Amino acid sequence: MRRAVSVACLIASLVPAGRAAASTGGLIEKARAAIERGDVDVARDVAPLVAALRTARGGGREALISAIEKFGQYDGPSPAAVKSYLQREAPPVLIEIAQSKADWTVRGDALMALRSLNASDEFLDRAQTVAAADTSKEARFIRSRGELLMDWKRSRPQPAATEATVKPADPARERRALAFLRQRGKSVSIAQLETSAREGQADEVEALLDAGVSAAARGRGGSVLGMATWLGCATGDGDAEGRLKAIRLLIDRGADVKAKDEVGNTVLLSAAQHCPLSVVRVLVEAGAPVNAANQQGVTSLSMAFLGNHWDVVEYLIDKGARLRKADIDSIFFEPPTDPRKLALIRRATAK
Repeated sequence: MRRAVSVACLIASLVPAGRAAASTGGLIEKARAAIERGDVDVARDVAPLVAALRTARGGGREALISAIEKFGQYDGPSPAAVKSYLQREAPPVLIEIAQSKADWTVRGDALMALRSLNASDEFLDRAQTVAAADTSKEARFIRSRGELLMDWKRSRPQPAATEATVKPADPARERRALAFLRQRGKSVSIAQLETSAREGQADEVEALLDAGVSAAARGRGGSVLGMATWLGCATGDGDAEGRLKAIRLLIDRGADVKAKDEVGNTVLLSAAQHCPLSVVRVLVEAGAPVNAANQQGVTSLSMAFLGNHWDVVEYLIDKGARLRKADIDSIFFEPPTDPRKLALIRRATAK
């Protein structure tokens, strides 16, 4: 027995790299399993990955960078606590690797992992400085990674990193939401919330909100609520009842019905042109101002007239919306002959 133990120890001492790789693989597998089970503890399961990355070499370092990038991906299905931790703690180590004597592929991977983590401007700027100063044989490649990071910094949704850092209100609901989204193959991101709201996928909207995506978030197309009422209603994508439920969810969870875009358009203004009365009613009941005008002086009532949505016109007038006679004249080259429509026009211009 003693001889067998001695031989085993000798063999182990001859393959330290293999042992290290096995240890690294164990850390990664432990974190992966905890994240997928929904009982991940950041200090217990995730922090060891960053600690191991500081001292790892060879294949172990490559595997750790890949795992940290995957688990911390800002629009991936990991819990918000995991994303937030890795977004905060991993970048300094990744930058150290990027400016080390490591293989050029490893240095490039370390730099690009910062994009997946949606690292802060501070770390992206530091990474670009490191990449620009590279003098190795592969300097052209490394510098190109820094340029890609700057492109990402300029184009990513603002404010940066909102998706990963918003803390869900209920950990249990977050776990269920992440499992649901993973099953659907959906990312945890503002872009996905825009798409799900536009398409009337209320169950996905609820899951994304439970997973920590903010209902008040702004994506590339503006506010998520605006995308649901503008593109959603205009294109008719998905289920109308589902879209109405999704809009209610967004409002209940913090979407601002009074917000204006860069030219003064409100959510109600676009909804009055494109959406059914049921959507307009929900927005007004939530506090959307009926007489708010954009920079061109256009209001929700103007848009309802232009969209020929007479039920919406009547509802908005009932809620106090009014127009000047000059506005009406600019909308109608010839007044309608229908008595009901004429009566609404008169009411719209009454004091």
